[in-house]
Amino acid sequence: MKLLDTYSDSDEADRVCSLLEEKGIPVFRQNVGGYRRSPGFPVFVCLDPQMEDARTILKFPSHTPAEPMDAKQFHCEVEADSMKLTFNYLFVPCLVIVVVIAILLTAIYFLAAK
Repeated sequence: MKLLDTYSDSDEADRVCSLLEEKGIPVFRQNVGGYRRSPGFPVFVCLDPQMEDARTILKFPSHTPAEPMDAKQFHCEVEADSMKLTFNYLFVPCLVIVVVIAILLTAIYFLAAK
């Protein structure tokens, strides 16, 4: 993911995002300023190989990218992958902790019964 540009106007950032995604270039737009402490609204091109096509589209809106893709599908897939990571990094460790606690409580119970 590479920074395309930072826009001072939220509406302009939205316009750029809409144009690029309609052309098949998935983008990510930060809703608040703050990329490297700069004011404004940063817009990132999600796939590095599409950066030159994105720049060309901003200069020549009729340009067609070399490898366009369905931006909505891309964002859905990224979100699904994010949910998998959340499951792996939160649920699995919590399950391990519960099992360890159950083993410890069982051990304490049997030691206290002697």
